[in-house]
Parts: sequence; C-alpha cells; structure tokens
Amino acid sequence: MGCSNCEPFNTEMPIRGPAQFESVVERVRTAVADGVLEYSAFEADADLATEPSFLTLDLAGPWPDVMQYHFECPRCGNRFHLSVETYHGLGGRWSPVSGE
Repeated sequence: MGCSNCEPFNTEMPIRGPAQFESVVERVRTAVADGVLEYSAFEADADLATEPSFLTLDLAGPWPDVMQYHFECPRCGNRFHLSVETYHGLGGRWSPVSGE
C-alpha cells in the first residue's frame, strides 16, 4: 500500500514504445529530483552492470538493450522497479515491488 508521498507511482504502467518510456523516465526523474522517490543505484547496478545510471540516461539514445532500475519511497519504504527491453522492442513496465 502506498503512502501519500508515493501513491501516484504505486500502480503498474506498461511501456509499449519509446514515447511512453521517455514519459515515464521524465516523470520519475522529476520525482527523484523532488525527493518523492530515491534512486537505488546499487541495486540497479547489481542487475545490469553495463547499463547507464538512471540519472545520466540520455533519452536521445542510443539506449542499451535492457535497462532495469530500482526506486524507493523515502517516507514509507515502498519499492518500485522500471524495466525496459529495447533490443527486441518488447517494451517494459513501471511497477511497485510486492511481497516485501
């Protein structure tokens, strides 16, 4: 369950193309800059060591084949995951992490 801080992000959002990916990244970047979410660079780096940091990801591209990023609400500790597979164009999703 989300708190008032992270509630707008506490829903799964499918990413079906580059425009949706860019929109989600911009929205999450704003939330990180505003302190609504925290980017977990360590956890993301553990997934895919060669991917660029979320904070320096160039939306103009080129993008890596696969990207996975992790975020956390600093108030309640809820966790979120952004995953995208660009190589085959399979899209991705933003989702709350359940079971914690």
